[in-house]
Amino acid sequence: MVSFWLIWLAAQTLTADFQPGWLAIGLVTLIVIAGSAYVGINLAKFKFLTLNQLLLGLLFVILALALITLPIKHHWIYPLTFLVIGVTEVAANAFISLNNISYVSQSEYGNYTNELQRLVNRVQKRDHGFYRIGKTFLRTKGDAFQTGYNGGGVFSSVLPKAVPTFFGNIGNPDGDGFVEYSNGTLVTDSLLNMKYYFQQNQLAGALSGTSILPASSNKADLADYQKISSDHWATTYKNQYALPMGYAANQQILTLKNKTTDPTQYQANWLAALTGNSQDKQLYTAENFDQVTFQNINQQTKITGAVLQKKNLLKPGKITLTFTPTTNDAYYFTFGSTVNPDNATFILNGKTLNQYKTYRNTILVSAADHAKGHQQKLTIQLSKGSLWLDNFTLYRLNTPRFQAAINQLKTQPWHLTTHTSRYFKGTITSKHAGQVLNTSIPYSQGWHATVNGHAVKTYKTIGMFTAVKLPKGNSTVTLAYWPPLLNVGLLISGGTFIILLGGWWFSRRHQ
Repeated sequence: MVSFWLIWLAAQTLTADFQPGWLAIGLVTLIVIAGSAYVGINLAKFKFLTLNQLLLGLLFVILALALITLPIKHHWIYPLTFLVIGVTEVAANAFISLNNISYVSQSEYGNYTNELQRLVNRVQKRDHGFYRIGKTFLRTKGDAFQTGYNGGGVFSSVLPKAVPTFFGNIGNPDGDGFVEYSNGTLVTDSLLNMKYYFQQNQLAGALSGTSILPASSNKADLADYQKISSDHWATTYKNQYALPMGYAANQQILTLKNKTTDPTQYQANWLAALTGNSQDKQLYTAENFDQVTFQNINQQTKITGAVLQKKNLLKPGKITLTFTPTTNDAYYFTFGSTVNPDNATFILNGKTLNQYKTYRNTILVSAADHAKGHQQKLTIQLSKGSLWLDNFTLYRLNTPRFQAAINQLKTQPWHLTTHTSRYFKGTITSKHAGQVLNTSIPYSQGWHATVNGHAVKTYKTIGMFTAVKLPKGNSTVTLAYWPPLLNVGLLISGGTFIILLGGWWFSRRHQ
């Protein structure tokens, strides 16, 4: 507003007959000299400025003042010179400002984006269905928007509260304005339609430890997925457990009140409500560590919830935990909000445990999969004098039970015949009365559903997704999105236009 006001004042003042008096010229010159001197003397306080920028800005001010005072305003050279000075100043300002706020170099940005785009194009070329893609690396939470795929991370100042709440409940990083699907499990990957996964490759030799794809998570459970392609930088996996975007499920999902703060139990309750099988609530089992050793840390008899204190603050302090999987199931750690990379360094089997840094709820970290009989070692080195092991637990996923539940839900898919960003149509067969079409489409009042051509009510499941009740037998179901209150907005705008047009017509006729 202030910038516009100043430009408007300048436009009103700089007319062809404008000729400032000597008093005005002297006053402006004095203000410019005083302001420039103050900035130059206190340049250290202006972290966004350098001496060269100050001198360059001063040069443009001097040129502008000189041009305004010269009696050449009626000559063609005056507007041309004014245009050259203005365009040059604006271009220099834009160039310097953009370079000052640049977070990454062009090569760092371009190489990452080009590789991710190649991976996405390769998958979309072979699969034209509707699905989501996960990945174990990250540049920004807007990667999916930028390269055109359905992902699990987003940054938005208008993010509905239900979205970060849901992500926090299932053990993934969340904030008021962002979510990042960096800590998916076999369960959430399946229920959220994560059909493909990208993982950065570990380079060997002289390039060891370098990658254009910065790691954001550890995902040992990719061992359960099918490797379908690989290039120099990344490998693509296909998740054979991924459910379709919609499928017939038990009506218990409509009444589920999932209030637990334990992400493993939240996932188990969610799956059990979909299958109607109460045994699925015991999907995860807490496991004990085989051995725990302390170095420069007071001994603890209980790990979960323990507060680790350094004995000598000047020396490194670390705790080493080992466990040996007795099955080929997937194993996960839970990390509370205090168990984060700012407070400690995590080393799993000699390699840094990659993890997205910002999270305010308990997250799930993939620890091992298909590792029966192989010892796993986690070392936690304190970065500060103490560390609270908030909600730090080892869990084992009952993979056979998980597979049985997913196979049950896969038997009644929603076969999409048409799909766009806001319209879905398909057929589904409900084998039992009282089933619902459960989808992984985030709920909104803008979604309108029909079953066999008749409008029906949409329901919100676990505070996040959209569901529709189904009759027994074959059904054709559509979901179409139309922004809430858009019709009212169109009506108001249309009515206003008609009134203005009528007023104009009446005024013209009266004249």
